[in-house]
Amino acid sequence: MLKITTERLELIAVTVETVQVTVADRVALSTVLDATVPADWPPPLYNEQAMRYTADRLAEGEDQAGWWLWMVVLANRSDLGRVVVGTAGYKGKPTPEGMVELGYSIVPEYQKHGYATDAVEALIRRAFEDERVQSVIAQTLPGSTASIRVMEKNH
Repeated sequence: MLKITTERLELIAVTVETVQVTVADRVALSTVLDATVPADWPPPLYNEQAMRYTADRLAEGEDQAGWWLWMVVLANRSDLGRVVVGTAGYKGKPTPEGMVELGYSIVPEYQKHGYATDAVEALIRRAFEDERVQSVIAQTLPGSTASIRVMEKNH
């Protein structure tokens, strides 16, 4: 299993085999990630359509691994245990120009704790470890203040 570890988080790359349980089956997701899945799962904008799209992209080949969805797991809170707090990831492999785009979403109960900021920072660092990557971008809606702050903190 492909992982990125930060001080507070563990990011786990989703595989074709695991992506299908990320929305539909909280118990199976909990087992796969060895973490509690909150009652308000899935995070905003991560729905069955997004899940199917991700599964289809991952099925295109082994070179897709790590360039799509990652589960964001709060890993170092002894009072909570391991908790799946959201998703983050790239929107595919680097373009021929060397660009990758990021997306992220945290379940409402765990928003405003810096988890998206930490996850995005880790994904940016990982992206630039690949010699093909020249730039990393992210987009959000103009009124999405929290998402804008994540981008500002990681610019």
